[in-house]
Amino acid sequence: MAVLAALAAVRARTPRTFDFLWSQLDTTSLLPVCLAMFLVILLVYIASQLGEARLMRIAKITDKQVLQREEAARRLHEIADELASGNDVVIERDDLPFNVTVPGEVRMKVEVEIESDEHEIEVKLPW
Repeated sequence: MAVLAALAAVRARTPRTFDFLWSQLDTTSLLPVCLAMFLVILLVYIASQLGEARLMRIAKITDKQVLQREEAARRLHEIADELASGNDVVIERDDLPFNVTVPGEVRMKVEVEIESDEHEIEVKLPW
């Protein structure tokens, strides 16, 4: 069953290679085709592992403070002004600046949560 799942996954990622190898079953022996399919499965696995390595989080800065409403607005304005300038957005934490290069186009997600004891507005700019 695991072999069938692996073959289906390989076919989904590399359909032309898989179809070519499968078509060779009629004209060649089974051993070379099985070896070739094993190599394709191995390469897909290695590529997926490398892809996961590239997606590792490099840094995460979380800063939670209690601020007056005006101070929170001032900080949001600072971030918005840097974003609008087209330059890197600089976030400082413990006097250490973190430069974030933001592309010309980003997605924007605004989430509002209203609960009985707490309200929240969350703004995210993923790219």
